[in-house]
Amino acid sequence: MEQIGHVSYKDFLIWADSWLRSESKKWRGRVNIVRKKRNIIEHFDIENTFGTKQEVIDHSIEYGRMIIDGKIPGSLIKDT
Repeated sequence: MEQIGHVSYKDFLIWADSWLRSESKKWRGRVNIVRKKRNIIEHFDIENTFGTKQEVIDHSIEYGRMIIDGKIPGSLIKDT
C-alpha cells in the first residue's frame, strides 16, 4: 500500500492509500482524514476500483472532502 501526499481542506488533512489488486489489475484505495488539531486518523475504504493510481488519488481526495462536508451518509468524522 502506498500513501500519497496530504491535501489540506478546512481544518483537516486528507490523503489516499492506494494499491493494485494483482488478480484484477485494478486499483483500490482508502481515504485517510485527520483533524489538524488532533492526532486521530479516520479511514474510509473506497468501494470502487479504478484503472489508474491517479484516478484513485483524485477520487479519494474528493471523497474525503465530501465526508468532511457531511455529504456521505454513514461516513461522519468523529468530533472527539
